[in-house]
Amino acid sequence: MPTATEQEVVVIPSETSQAETQEPTNTQVPEETDTPTPPPADATEAPAGQEPNIRLKYGGGQFLLINISDHVLDISQLVFEQELPDGEMLVFEADLWRRNGADPTSTFENTCFQLLTAEANQTLPSRDECRQLMGWFRSNRPDRYFWVSNRPTAKFSVYVVNQTEPLATCEIAAGECLFYLPEE
Repeated sequence: MPTATEQEVVVIPSETSQAETQEPTNTQVPEETDTPTPPPADATEAPAGQEPNIRLKYGGGQFLLINISDHVLDISQLVFEQELPDGEMLVFEADLWRRNGADPTSTFENTCFQLLTAEANQTLPSRDECRQLMGWFRSNRPDRYFWVSNRPTAKFSVYVVNQTEPLATCEIAAGECLFYLPEE
């Protein structure tokens, strides 16, 4: 539950300036393990003839969502969840990228959104991987770090708001997950 001292920063990068971030807090993040990295998970089967249109890349304190399709996608209704063994939920809603003007309803082809833990050093994706970073969000709330775990079998799921069936279930140790986001 948020407290009055928690701070989060959402920045929409421009081509001419580097945005400042607030000084991170001393938030505990689970340590990385030396577990071998399995190949990327193709999380769900796309409908017949449909290729995955979203790539998720994650590790340590960074998470990246990339539109790998050749058209605009609305990712604003995506919800990412990891259920911990004690039943606690780690959750991030993609609509939070909307803060400070980012528009997750218009995620253009080969563009991306980034999510960072409070302690993460931001690494910008290569232009081959992501033509433009549409926005990024730094959170000091560990209950939003759904892609972070020291359990080798940990997974997170991707849902559409108010849907009970996941679009994808991704292995955290894989560091990458592909899935198909149905288009309207």
